[in-house]
Amino acid sequence: AEYMGQTCRHDRRGTIMSPIVVLLLGCVAVQQALCANPTPAGEREEHGSIQFTFDNTINFFIAATYDSCFLVQLTVDEQDHARTSKGMEDLELKMMRDFIGTLAEVRVYHTDPKLSPLVLKLCNRKDMYVLQRNLALETTHQSPLGTRNP
Repeated sequence: AEYMGQTCRHDRRGTIMSPIVVLLLGCVAVQQALCANPTPAGEREEHGSIQFTFDNTINFFIAATYDSCFLVQLTVDEQDHARTSKGMEDLELKMMRDFIGTLAEVRVYHTDPKLSPLVLKLCNRKDMYVLQRNLALETTHQSPLGTRNP
C-alpha cells in the first residue's frame, strides 16, 4: 500500500496485539469497577493523616491531625528516646494507644505565651489540647561519663 508517496507495510502483529490490548484494558476497567467502592453500602470512606513531632524546646510530643493538635509532656527518659528513630516510633504508638482518648484533654489557646514557635506553626488554625499526665517532678540524670573539665 502506498500513502503520500511512501510505501507502507502492514504488520500483522499489530492486528493480533490490538485485541489483546483491548481485552487487557477491559479487564482493568472491570477490576476498577469492582474495587471502586470497597466500603459497605451507606458508609463513607474516611481518609486522614497524623503528623508526629517532638518539640525539644518545651519537651512535648505533638500529634497533629487535619483539625486538631494533641500535646503531651514527656518524661526525661522519653525526651531522650524521642531523639532516636526507634524512639519516635515507640512514642507514636504510645500516643495513639495510651494518650489520645484516655488522658484528660485541656484546651490550649493560640494566645498562650508558653507555646513554642514550632507548636504555633504546626497547630495554626487547629484546636489544641494538652493531654494531662500525672508526672512526678524529675531532674535530669547525671552523666555516666563524669564531669567535664572547663
